[in-house]
Amino acid sequence: MINRMSTHAKKMKTMGSLILVTSLFLFVDTALNFTTSDGIAREPYTWGDRNEIPVKFNLCLDLFGQHPGKKRVIILGNSRPESGFDPKQFDSYFNNETISFNLAIRGTWMMFTAFFLEYMILPKIQPDIIIWDFHYRTFFEIYCNECHVKSRYNDYNILNKIPVRCHMNRYSGMNASEMLQLIKYKSSFLYRTRTLVINPSWEIQPLLKHTRGFNWIPFNEWNEPFESFTHTFIDASNYGMIAENTFQRIKGILDSMSIPVLFVYGPFGHEIIQFDPLDSLLNDLKESDAFLDLNGSPEFTNASLYWDEVHLNCQGAKKYTEMIYNECVSLYQELN
Repeated sequence: MINRMSTHAKKMKTMGSLILVTSLFLFVDTALNFTTSDGIAREPYTWGDRNEIPVKFNLCLDLFGQHPGKKRVIILGNSRPESGFDPKQFDSYFNNETISFNLAIRGTWMMFTAFFLEYMILPKIQPDIIIWDFHYRTFFEIYCNECHVKSRYNDYNILNKIPVRCHMNRYSGMNASEMLQLIKYKSSFLYRTRTLVINPSWEIQPLLKHTRGFNWIPFNEWNEPFESFTHTFIDASNYGMIAENTFQRIKGILDSMSIPVLFVYGPFGHEIIQFDPLDSLLNDLKESDAFLDLNGSPEFTNASLYWDEVHLNCQGAKKYTEMIYNECVSLYQELN
């Protein structure tokens, strides 16, 4: 009899603990929902399956908010400009009358950059000057095709992400699983912000905050001596017209807003890239826009300027940032 009562008491104690924990969870979640306003900057969610995106976006938003009156400059692109553009060095050339941030995101492609720019950067960051570094792979068809959906590089599919649907008020075509995610996302603050708890990129935040998004790399692991450029021909069948059409639409938006843009192409180590459909687009840009062509530039043939054969290190970044500054002087003067 005593054993039965003891077992019953233990069950009741366990049940009471579960009820208490559940009540505390619901109380905290409800309180946070009431005290936190909705908005991109308050939702550190995995945009495009990349936790670095909300970290950098929020840091940029906070930095620009702390410096009202200064001209805002951002750079877009993938990992190449992320390790190439030093915002602090750039601002020093303008006597810190500008405030800049490196918003390049490693491993991203045209479809993501277009969304990032149109729906997050332009309405929230409101830059005065945009530097847009292209990589020829950005225009590859494979990164625009929906059959590629299982790849971790699914940036083109970002418009179907639950947070994005919420920000755009677009809920058509959702399946049962997505509807369940939507309900949890709408009702639970802790669910929305779960990447704050388990975030593989969270350790990079202090570094990114100190460098304003710039991936400072002091290493040199590529030691190939330069003899001559290698001409690399990219097959035209790789070209994605979806990417070009997306770019042209975004460029039209930027032109209508009269935001100065500097387009940058290269460098590509010891290679000169020839990609006929893209080359035609780039030639048109050279005729009408500010354009820094570093494809085959002799300024970047020294392997000591690189971390590997693709990414610049901190020494190469100094030269890259300085050359961008020289091209941006006239854009800055147009603002004043």
